[in-house]
Amino acid sequence: MKAAAPTTLFISGLKKRFGPIIALNNISIKFFGGEIHIILGENGAGKTTLAKILSGIYRLDEGEIYLNSKKIRIRNTKDALKNGIAIVSQYPKLIEELTVGENLLLALDKYRYFATSSKLIKEVEDISRKYGISIDLKKHVYSLSFSERQRVEILKALLLNPTVLILDEPTTLLSEKEKKSLYDFIHRLKESGKIVIVITHKIDEALDIGDRITILKGGNVVGTFPRKELDKKLILERMFGGESIEHINLNVTHIIDSKEAILIARNISVIDDYGYKILR
Repeated sequence: MKAAAPTTLFISGLKKRFGPIIALNNISIKFFGGEIHIILGENGAGKTTLAKILSGIYRLDEGEIYLNSKKIRIRNTKDALKNGIAIVSQYPKLIEELTVGENLLLALDKYRYFATSSKLIKEVEDISRKYGISIDLKKHVYSLSFSERQRVEILKALLLNPTVLILDEPTTLLSEKEKKSLYDFIHRLKESGKIVIVITHKIDEALDIGDRITILKGGNVVGTFPRKELDKKLILERMFGGESIEHINLNVTHIIDSKEAILIARNISVIDDYGYKILR
């Protein structure tokens, strides 16, 4: 029996402007099911703009999108989900006073109808077994850690049974243990045949989990490369236009010749909204 052809997503000539700023300039990339495709670039390279166009948050100005060789139109998030494209955003968007189950039902109501909460529970249990993600549906969101909130967002997306799943900077606030758990999940997604697109600015992360890596710079595609053709030095050269690594590191220059302190800061600690101490 002949194996089914892998799912393909092809974007051709995508352009997006914000006033005088060209965020994406004639972007063309091919994505395939059963692989982890990394979109890599520094801040302002156009990574998140591309993710938001594919997920219907932004509208493209020019260009075409093809899913399995069929041209599709993505004018809003509903169009994206109808075509099987879902995104897990960098920061979870949940209502803290509600439970996990209530958040899932509320978010999914306009896309899918669950006759009973027991049906939702069964589907979550099935997904948990398949992808190794579990969460207590009765917990209130305010009691969850950041990684648990991220799991809720992932469940939201998986309950819509997407063909393409985009993860935008998914490890920003995760510990090393939580990252490993997320990487295991991403590999399970790949094994299920889905197109997995990971947006990141972290070179080590791209090299750790990517099958193919597309590098963006200033809204342009530098190139798409199989993982085996790249190392950290080559990526740095492509991301920063051939500059040597030594020139990329900033040199601190003392431009003020004064013995008087301009600013004094002592013993500053900051805890973010998720309970993490981000300054010590």
